[in-house]
Amino acid sequence: MRKLFSKFALAAAFGLALTFTFSCSGGGDSTDNWPGGDGTSSPSSGGGDFTGTKGTFKDSRDSKSYKWVKIGEQYWLAENLNYDVPSNDTDICYDNNPANCLTYGRLYNWATAMDLSSKCNSTFSTSDADCAIKTPNHRGICPTDWHIPSRADWDELRSYVDNDNGCSNCEGKYLKATSGWNENGESDKYGFTALPGGMGQDIHDGDHDGIDAGVYFNDIGKDGFWWSASEIGSSGKSAELWYFKESRLKSDDFNKRIGLSSIRCVKDN
Repeated sequence: MRKLFSKFALAAAFGLALTFTFSCSGGGDSTDNWPGGDGTSSPSSGGGDFTGTKGTFKDSRDSKSYKWVKIGEQYWLAENLNYDVPSNDTDICYDNNPANCLTYGRLYNWATAMDLSSKCNSTFSTSDADCAIKTPNHRGICPTDWHIPSRADWDELRSYVDNDNGCSNCEGKYLKATSGWNENGESDKYGFTALPGGMGQDIHDGDHDGIDAGVYFNDIGKDGFWWSASEIGSSGKSAELWYFKESRLKSDDFNKRIGLSSIRCVKDN
C-alpha cells in the first residue's frame, strides 16, 4: 500500500477535482430516473420499496436520497455515503471543496466511519470494549438497516460478479462507472457506479484527532477507495481498504488514524 500513497500530486489533484466534479456528477442514472421508494412511506431511514434490482431511498437523518442496486443477494448503495457527522471534524470533502462531496461523497477516518471513539484508530476492536465491531453487520455511520461492509461482504460482491460473467479478477470492468475515470470508462453492468473519488492522508500534530490543515489529497480521477469494517495487521492501527487495480477489486491495509476514505454501505441481511 505504501507504493499507492508514496507520491502526492496535489496540483494535478486540484485540477482533476474540478474537472470530474462537473463532468461525472452522479456517475450514471440520475436519482430522479431510478425506480423504487424514496423512504417517504416509512419513518425508517432504511425505508423504501426494496423490490426489483435498483431504486432509491431517503436517509431520515438529513433527508438525502441515495440510489441502491441489488447485486446477487446483496443490496448496495450505488453511490458513496455523504453524511456529515454532527459535531465531528473528522470527515471532509476532497480538496475541501463541498462540490466534491456531491459527486464522490465524504472522506472519513476509520473510527468516524465505524461510529467509534477516536482511540479506536490505535487499537484492535477486540482489545477495548469501546471499540467493539458488531458482527456480522456493523452499522457505523450508515443509515438504519445498512452497515459498513466487512471483508466477507466485499468478497461476496467480487465473487458474484466474477461468477456471473464467467471470468476471474474482472470485477472492475463491471462495477466501475462508465465515465469519470482517467482511463476508459467501464460497463457499469450492475449500476454500482464506482467513481474515482481519491483519498486523503491527514498529518496530525501530537494527539490531535480532528482534521487539520495538513491533509494531502490524491488519486481523484485515478482510483476509488472504500473502508471495510475488518481490521488488519498486528498493531491495531490498520484496517482493510478496498480499491480497484486495473480490472480487479483488491484490498490492502491503510492507517486508520491518518487515512481518509469513502464509504459504501450494504443493506443488512
